[in-house]
Amino acid sequence: MKVTFVSAVVYQVMFNFNGSGNNIDYIMVRSHNPNSKSLLANVLSTFNWSSLYKMDDCNEMLDYFYYIICDLLNEYFSVRVSRRHETEKP
Repeated sequence: MKVTFVSAVVYQVMFNFNGSGNNIDYIMVRSHNPNSKSLLANVLSTFNWSSLYKMDDCNEMLDYFYYIICDLLNEYFSVRVSRRHETEKP
């Protein structure tokens, strides 16, 4: 599996189609529009992190933080399938 980082967006090749000499990758990308960035920043600045500070175990704190961040990323920066030809710039 090939993963390429471009402009803070993760491109992950889902499958490759090589028909009639054309090499096309179908990849998963996250949307990244300015409105979603503002909404995410607002949610993060107003999020109540008090339950995180009350936890005793570091691993539990990390799991909770990771869960919240992934959930918010999935909500505000949805994942979609995109098509990229081998001659296109990333």
